[in-house]
Amino acid sequence: MSSAGNRANGRATAAQAETPRQHLGSIMAGNILITLAVIAASLAAVQCMSKPNFCNSYDCPPFDSQRLNGFELRSYGETMWVGTSRVVSSTSSSSSTSSMFQKLYRYIGGANSAGKRIKMTVPVATKVQALGGGQFRYTMMFYVPGANPPTPNDSDVEIIAMPARDVYVSFQQSVRERGR
Repeated sequence: MSSAGNRANGRATAAQAETPRQHLGSIMAGNILITLAVIAASLAAVQCMSKPNFCNSYDCPPFDSQRLNGFELRSYGETMWVGTSRVVSSTSSSSSTSSMFQKLYRYIGGANSAGKRIKMTVPVATKVQALGGGQFRYTMMFYVPGANPPTPNDSDVEIIAMPARDVYVSFQQSVRERGR
C-alpha cells in the first residue's frame, strides 16, 4: 500500500478511536449549531415582517408584502385584536360606530383586567355583516400588540385572535395623496 493510503487509513482509524466524551462533545457542538441556525432563521422571518411606513408612530400588524398584477398581497401572521359588535337596522349608523369606538377606547385607556393603558394602534377595522331582514352586524376592532392582551372589563368587548391570512390590497392613489 502507498504511504498516502496508510495516512488516509491512519486518519480513519484515529477518528474511529474517538472517546465517548469526545463523541458527546461533537454531538453537542452540532446541536448548538443547529439551534443557532434555527434562531437566526426565526429572527430573519420576524425582521421580514416589518412595520409599514403608513403606520407612522402607531403600532400596527406587521406583514410581508409583494406586488402582483396591480395588487399588493399582504401576508399577516396571527394577530390579537380587541373588538365589540352591535346589530343595527342600517348600514350608515354613525352612532353605532361611535359608541363601539368609545368602548374600545375605554379598554385601551385602562378598562381591562390589568388596569393598563395601551397605546392607540392602527388600523381601526370595521366589519359589516348582512344578517338579513335589513339587519347588519357591525364589528369594530383595534389591533393589540403582543400575545396575551389583558381581558376587557366590559362584557361587550372581547379579545379576538385573528388567524394568519393573506389580504389583497389595491389603491387608486397612494395613501399620502389621499391625505392631502
